[in-house]
Amino acid sequence: MRRGEEIIAELVVTGGDFPWLNALVRPTPGFEEVRPLFQEEPRALERMALRLRASLYSWAQVSAWLSAARLGEVEHLAAETARACALIDAALTVRQGLRELPKHDRPLIARLVA
Repeated sequence: MRRGEEIIAELVVTGGDFPWLNALVRPTPGFEEVRPLFQEEPRALERMALRLRASLYSWAQVSAWLSAARLGEVEHLAAETARACALIDAALTVRQGLRELPKHDRPLIARLVA
């Protein structure tokens, strides 16, 4: 990893989940100046993802309720898209939960939710 001409860290790829790669960061002294940015990024991304998922899930609830109660016209495609978003959100929540489990517990939980 470079900052201008300076090498601030070496990244050693340890695995991945296409299209993402997992890597160990071997910082150099120049990394200390940017370390706070890397520490804050996961928290900022999680906050953004929660806001986006909450708005998608809310639309799924509203569109399903409007359609079921026949209180408004909701395009079929919009309602199905909202339901699909809610299902994808659930899958992402399970995936994140699996990542946070100790490695020895992951296969058991993965079989339970499969």
